[in-house]
Amino acid sequence: SNNHWNNVGGGICITSSSQLKNSSISENSSTGDGGGVYVSQSGSVYNCKISNNRANNYGGGMYLFAYNSTVTASNCLIDNNTCGYSNGSCICMYYYNSSVQVINSTIVRNTGSGIYSSNGTAYLKNCLVWGNESSLSGSVNCTYSAIEGGHTGEGNISLDDVCNLPMFVY
Repeated sequence: SNNHWNNVGGGICITSSSQLKNSSISENSSTGDGGGVYVSQSGSVYNCKISNNRANNYGGGMYLFAYNSTVTASNCLIDNNTCGYSNGSCICMYYYNSSVQVINSTIVRNTGSGIYSSNGTAYLKNCLVWGNESSLSGSVNCTYSAIEGGHTGEGNISLDDVCNLPMFVY
């Protein structure tokens, strides 16, 4: 908590197949991408709370960068993060010939879009995306998720009042 970095990954920078588990990343900032967490290559983030972080560029909460690899975020609460670009998002995904997945996660109350995907398709499964400036930008394939404003995909639902669904963390 309460870190600042003059590049990427204000809270933590994950590379080379590393994992971040059972952690709280909050009140961090970055002059570049990934105010809370910057993940590159085959990194993963599990069971984490990522909140109140800021990036001057993209990915206020998390910036996921992949090149010929897989990046996964699972069972995470990503809440109240900000970024410098309006489409910069709480989670920004940028990749080449790679897979980026967000599973069983709650993405709420962030500035910018909840998810921004560039240079490929991001995959969301069983997620809640609600209360962000906008929900999704770029190519995002969602299944079994609750997306404010709705999104096409198998099992998805559109919500006006997510507080009535106790199955999601809010």
